[in-house]
Amino acid sequence: MKKAVLFLIMVFICSCATYIYKHNGECGNFTKTDVMSYFTTLLLQHGFIIKYSDEKIGYIHAETMPELSFMEGNVYNNWDLQFINNKIILIAYQIKFAGTNNQFPLYYNDNIRESEIWYWEIRKAIEEYCGKTFIVEKIKK
Repeated sequence: MKKAVLFLIMVFICSCATYIYKHNGECGNFTKTDVMSYFTTLLLQHGFIIKYSDEKIGYIHAETMPELSFMEGNVYNNWDLQFINNKIILIAYQIKFAGTNNQFPLYYNDNIRESEIWYWEIRKAIEEYCGKTFIVEKIKK
């Protein structure tokens, strides 16, 4: 009986785990400065606000102004870029704040609807710039 209860508790805890989808890729002969400059311009063209950027460590975080939704509260779209050893890691996610109830972020991947223009336009543009398709990796947070 104790083993059954312990097993059910473990299943419950594991089912609550959050997964992140990382987009991994390379960008040919472009330098860190080139990639960060292009990504920053791309984000600004799509209405994102650069919240943090540090070329020295190769990191950018950007988000949109909140979109107010009656059912979902304030919705923020986010992009993170990290440049490590000539490899690029992109993470796209959405955060919703409804009143005082903070919700977990929704991480974007290949299964996201085509209607999510903010995600697909930026993803396709960076892949076109780099000349390679980024591989999406699911990792446990």
